[in-house]
Formats: sequence, C-alpha cells, structure tokens
Amino acid sequence: MAQSTFNKVLFSSAVVAGIAVVAPQDADAALGDRTLRQGMSHPDVTELQNALKEKGFFTYGTATGYFGTHTRDAVIAYQKANNLLVDGVAGPQTLSSLTGAAVSAPNNNGNKTADTQPSSKTSLLRVGSRGGSVTALQEDLRKLGFFNQSAR
Repeated sequence: MAQSTFNKVLFSSAVVAGIAVVAPQDADAALGDRTLRQGMSHPDVTELQNALKEKGFFTYGTATGYFGTHTRDAVIAYQKANNLLVDGVAGPQTLSSLTGAAVSAPNNNGNKTADTQPSSKTSLLRVGSRGGSVTALQEDLRKLGFFNQSAR
C-alpha cells in the first residue's frame, strides 16, 4: 500500500473512531507547554520574557529568546513575589501563575503588596480534587468547549 493511501486510511480510521491524532508544532505551542530553564533558546523563552516584562520583573532591554542569567533572575524574583517554589526554573507552577494570575512586581522596598498574592485560581488541582476550584475550572473549560458535562 502506498504511503499516502496508508495515511488516508489511518486518518479515516481515527475519525471514525472519534479521535484525532495531531502532532504538536513548536510554533503552535503556548507558553506553559514546556519547562523552561537556564541555557535554553526557544520561542517560548521569548514569550516568558515578555510576560515577565509586562509584570515588571524582566528588566533587560528586549526579549531575546535565550534563558540566561537575566531571565533566571526575573523568574526568581517573580517566584519570590508570588510565594512559589524559588528555583529559577519556569515550570508548570510558575508558568500557570504567570499566565493566569494578575500580579505585579514587588514594590521598591522589597515588601510584598496585596497585589502580589496569588489569586485563588492558582490553586493546584489533582485527580480526585473537589470543591469550588474544581467547579470553577469545569465551568471555564465548558465555556471554552473542552468539557461537555455540567460542572459539579
């Protein structure tokens, strides 16, 4: 069977089965899809730098796409100001907080202000979690078309 015929059969079978197989593209990936750490060069690092810049933590002139000491220091400052694990790595917790919570940089004297506290939407949810945060997440996912049951 020719390769293109095989691909058509495979795709048709997936559609009939109700599943879609999609290979992620780097250009389509959103900030938060991968852990970012010092030494990396990637378009997601540029997004990280821009997000940190918007919140007042990345003070280097322009976003470079390279995760160097300036980016690490900005991540550490953001993590400290938002009561996150301070490790200088932009992992799931840091990226989730950065993209989902409205926070600002620490004030000039280094003390935290009321705006730097994480919002209730940044709580960690796991399989088996219950409560208002789960219900809110389900409602948000339903509105976006990713959850087809009523929130409970």
